[in-house]
Order: sequence, then structure tokens, then C-alpha cells
Amino acid sequence: MKRIIASLFCLLAVVLVLKAQTYYYKMYSYTSGGSTTTNVTGGQFITFQGIMCMETDIKGNPCGNGTLRRTAQNKNMYVGNSYWGPKTKFIFSSDHSSLEVTTPDGETYTYKRGNAPKGVTASSLIKGGSSSYSIGVSESVTSPIKSSSSSSSSGSTYKKKEHPKKCPRCLGNGRCPKCSGTGKYNTLHSGYTPCPSCNGRGKCTMCHGKGTYGSEWY
Repeated sequence: MKRIIASLFCLLAVVLVLKAQTYYYKMYSYTSGGSTTTNVTGGQFITFQGIMCMETDIKGNPCGNGTLRRTAQNKNMYVGNSYWGPKTKFIFSSDHSSLEVTTPDGETYTYKRGNAPKGVTASSLIKGGSSSYSIGVSESVTSPIKSSSSSSSSGSTYKKKEHPKKCPRCLGNGRCPKCSGTGKYNTLHSGYTPCPSCNGRGKCTMCHGKGTYGSEWY
């Protein structure tokens, strides 16, 4: 009897794995306070399993941000926990070729489905604000400039290095642009209140006060 139950559990696990689908979505724009920025980088692996979806790595393993559940009102909208916190909305197109993320702060990120860049195996945003969006540093490329120490006609080789990019939201200063880093916001009706964008912390919610967001390799 125990063997039969164990076999059933294994069969169920295999079925669930086979039904799971993982796609890569590249970020294309970011909107906050009516202002849209297209100078953004990064991307997410999203895995769908039944009525759930989540941010994962390329193999479909969760990266610790939580899960979102498909709503009954809109089969293309998922609501739940993600990198941006609870009650985040993932709204997909009917064919899942595009994604619009609405954060609890009212910010919007747009993504399009495509192929992940070479060497990228994890989502660019993981719990705690760290970035795992990287290209293998061991990858070597051929330089178009010939080596001055060699008479060979072939180019020299070098390794790509990671260079942090300036945060497009705070323009590198790390401060919340809505309250200019003060943590307070004047509503004109009830006076100064904790800033709704940064929850009174004064830090940019995109880069978490670091001033950099994402990386480029060269």
C-alpha cells in the first residue's frame, strides 16, 4: 500500500513539472507619477504552473519572491507576492507575449517575452533587492583591436566585466524622486504625510537607495 501511495505522489510530481512553463520577459519601460523611462535593463523568468505564477530561474526554481494567483475576474491577471511586495499585479496579454507589472506603490513596469541573453540564468530582481542578472564572466570575446605585443593578425581576447548602471528613476542619487529624499509628502489638504512612494524612508524604491540599477557588460 505504501509503495502505491509513493508511486502516486511521484506520478503527481512528474505531471506538475511537465505542466510548468517558464518564459523570459525583458524589461522595456518603467512608469511612475505619469513619467515613463525607457532607459532600463533587466528581465525576469516567469514560471506558470496551474493557476499560479512566480519569478524563478531559468529552470523554474523559485527565487524567493513568493507566488501570484490568477484572478477569477481576469484570467490574464495574477495577484500576490513578488519582488515588489504583496498585492503586486502581473497582467499578461492573452498570448502571454507581454507583461505589465503594477506595484503596490502604483508604479508600472512593462516587459516583452523573448529569449534570455546568453549566460543569463536568473531573474534580475530577487528578494532583498539584490540582482542576479549576470552574464558569465568567464565568457571571452575577440577584441577588434590587435595586440601591440604580438605580430599575429588575430585579435586579442578579454573578459567582460560588470559595470553598474545609473538608476533611471532617481538618476543615481538614491533618493525618492517623489519626496526628494525627505520621506515626507505635502498633500496640500492634510499637510505633510509620510511619502506614499517610499513609505517615509526617503530612498528610491527602484534601486533601494543605492543609486544604481542593473548592469551592463563590456
